[in-house]
Amino acid sequence: YYDTELGKYVFYGRMRYVMYRANSRMETADFRHFPLPEITQYSGGDLRADYEWYSPSSVSCYPGTRQYHVMLPLMWRKNDDTFAVYMATSLEGKYWSVLPPGPVIEPASGPLGQPGACGYHARQSLLELPDGRLAVMVQGISMPHKYPYRPSHPPGGTYWATWPRDRLVALVADGEGNHHG
Repeated sequence: YYDTELGKYVFYGRMRYVMYRANSRMETADFRHFPLPEITQYSGGDLRADYEWYSPSSVSCYPGTRQYHVMLPLMWRKNDDTFAVYMATSLEGKYWSVLPPGPVIEPASGPLGQPGACGYHARQSLLELPDGRLAVMVQGISMPHKYPYRPSHPPGGTYWATWPRDRLVALVADGEGNHHG
């Protein structure tokens, strides 16, 4: 996409880093010439050994803003061969923090072959619907990632994942809260 704040083209993708997939970013003023990618998230460190970042999936500005970036990266959970969608935020789109406590979209419950049984993949930018909810289009994953492909596999389906505005992330305080504005 073209980032009007930077005055540059920005591309998010995936790459290899220390034998694992990693999410990456490139920016350039000339759309025909992109530099080598820079890592934004990588597997390892404090991440479980059976989890691997699979792709950045959806990257956009939070609806109604120009500088608050939201990424819905896809996490491959190798032990059960499913995918979950997490949320990361960034002020400038370069340095990302994955928000706790865990995924914002989990696989659906149900047998293999059912839409979303192995997870969902965020497909577009986060947007605001006319009723004020936030939404992202997701594609259901009906079979495990490493399952042999067969034309008879059912498609995963396309759906909207929605949240009330300003409710993607919340802070819970055990004591008394206060806002100083």
